[in-house]
Amino acid sequence: MTVIGAHFAGWSMWEDATRQLAGRKNLYVDLSSSLYALSPETANELIHAYGTDKVLWGTDYPMWESESEMEYFNKIDLTDEERSMILYENAFNLLKRPNIDYKILKEFDNYLKELEEELIKIKEISI
Repeated sequence: MTVIGAHFAGWSMWEDATRQLAGRKNLYVDLSSSLYALSPETANELIHAYGTDKVLWGTDYPMWESESEMEYFNKIDLTDEERSMILYENAFNLLKRPNIDYKILKEFDNYLKELEEELIKIKEISI
């Protein structure tokens, strides 16, 4: 059985949960309701402890807005490949949906990057 541990598998006890659970082959974790409370460095450590291939994007909407969660996510020092894995490739592989075209997902990833750039411009204008 495959399990997805929401909130880095241990909301507010992230480091303890990671020590207990990281490395389990049947466990994935999502980022929902976590990034607001973690430094980018700690989030990076947790992501790599579980393995970038075992981390799923999540926002816990409507608790948190996608835009603010994406801002937190983008502060984490990850490669473009790791970002793509977390944002959509891992979910794709987990759900084993062979009819989904990676090209479409890559276009969506590019759209998210453009949206982020627009949000930054809007914030700069507002300041």
